[in-house]
Amino acid sequence: MDSFYEDLQAGAYYRMEENFSQALVHFNRAVAKQPYNFEAYLERGVNYHLRNQVFFALHDFRYALYHCTESYACQNASKKAQYFIHLLQGLIYETNSHWEKAVTEYERALLCDKQGFYAYFSIGYAYGSLSLANGQGDNTQLYKQAIRYFLKALALIDGVPHHRKYYSFYQSVIHTNIAWMQKRLEQNTEALLYYQKAIDANPRHVRAYFSRAILHRGMNQRELALKDYSSCIQIFEDQYKTLVTRGNVHSVNIVKKRMASILEDRGLTNMDAANESDEAKRDFTRAIELCPQEVPFAYLILSFLYTDTENGYQGALKVLENGVNACCTNPGMTNDPQCYKDMARLLSFKADVLVAINRDRDAQRDLIMAARLQNMARID
Repeated sequence: MDSFYEDLQAGAYYRMEENFSQALVHFNRAVAKQPYNFEAYLERGVNYHLRNQVFFALHDFRYALYHCTESYACQNASKKAQYFIHLLQGLIYETNSHWEKAVTEYERALLCDKQGFYAYFSIGYAYGSLSLANGQGDNTQLYKQAIRYFLKALALIDGVPHHRKYYSFYQSVIHTNIAWMQKRLEQNTEALLYYQKAIDANPRHVRAYFSRAILHRGMNQRELALKDYSSCIQIFEDQYKTLVTRGNVHSVNIVKKRMASILEDRGLTNMDAANESDEAKRDFTRAIELCPQEVPFAYLILSFLYTDTENGYQGALKVLENGVNACCTNPGMTNDPQCYKDMARLLSFKADVLVAINRDRDAQRDLIMAARLQNMARID
């Protein structure tokens, strides 16, 4: 049993680093060790879901639903199968964005095992998803309900010996989710406390650092936000070096995109201070180095930063030309409306720079192309 949980725990910790490929290695080992254990397929399915591999997630959930018979986590042995059947049916509904039906199944699971923390956690998570689906409506009760179920899950992890020994890794995940709900309730002090608890439980939980960075920035705590963004970037830098050594090209590209996105966020945060433009330039430049064909926003902001330098418009123009040339050669730019929008912004800003240096004819050409791209993106 301990060997099985070693892989399950290792997979979960890698998942919290958003190192989904290495997490999958350990979840596969757990499945191989106990091919009829509900928990192995449940955790691997969640890993696939978070990686946006919905087909494989649903396959694992459905396979477990019809073939698995074993579990150490359910405290009510006589209702073990029913407990996991309802959990898995709930996960299938949730994967298909049917959150209310998912909640119903999770509540049925609770009737089978009141000490099953999975069900409490899943209900809390589903309420969070419902609040996102509800958009700008009043989600106060959903947030409060989610927190209530998350707290029950935490109490069970701490109070049930099996959960405390083998599922303590969920504490970081749950604390992060509670913090997010507290932030939505504008209870920022409480949110920061829970983010810290999440990080104390797992110092390499990317989502905890990233979400807290956003909160710190919103509270005008720029230095703390920068520190959290830097923690995220360091975790991905570690992954990047390891994956390059292993030659895992697909996973390397995923990590590069994620790291580039966070570098953009840190760069914007650096721009909040008048004297940090050099730091911002380094962040946007690094984002471009990582993903030269996929970060039109980084080119745009970097060019803006160059307009305040001695090289001025010429430096900005060079950055924009590099951005247009690089992004235009990316096949992905031809099937993503957001990419069309970003390219249109690049060309429009480039046209502004061309007008400033008296190249009106070239500017007009770029504006025509920008208008075409806006139409393709269906932008008003």
